[in-house]
Amino acid sequence: MLFTLMKLAHLIGILLVSAGLFSVLVQDILSRRMATQESHFSAVRVMTVSYNALTLPGAAVLFASGGWLIANYYGPIEVLVTPWLGGMVGLFSLWLIVLHVKVRLDLRRLGRLFNVDHTLRDIETLRNNGFSMFVLGLDVSLLILILTLGTFQPQNWVMVLAGIGFALEWALIATVFLPGFNERAKRRNTGAF
Repeated sequence: MLFTLMKLAHLIGILLVSAGLFSVLVQDILSRRMATQESHFSAVRVMTVSYNALTLPGAAVLFASGGWLIANYYGPIEVLVTPWLGGMVGLFSLWLIVLHVKVRLDLRRLGRLFNVDHTLRDIETLRNNGFSMFVLGLDVSLLILILTLGTFQPQNWVMVLAGIGFALEWALIATVFLPGFNERAKRRNTGAF
């Protein structure tokens, strides 16, 4: 019975994290198309609420339920010898530590820009930082990779490494193409050519 409850908690954690990350991604894309400082501020506020109310609690639930499932069902040694399980644990750790810190810092920095007198150009300069764009794309692609590893459970490390390569490639594509796509959409929305 406890095993079933932990699996349910794990699924709820996945839903919370997914909803939060996709909300942040969609709001980020939409806010880059907006032409006023107030609309940017509103989008950043929604991103911060989504991140704090969905993604972080979901990550905590995933960490607790996943840790319990590994400790009681697989054992800690299996993490080192089972490719899909080791890949999930390693990628989740990377995702939790590195990427969440970067996204939280960016959201705080954007929030502070709105509290003082800055122009829309200052806000766009911070938002269009290539590394921030890369991290946001990597955040979502690593979540998809972690879910894929748990679903298909590949039994060799080559498949895990190939998945990591695809996640990095997606993040790079998002970094290169999303800013230009958003600039064209913003010009179309404001009537400028």
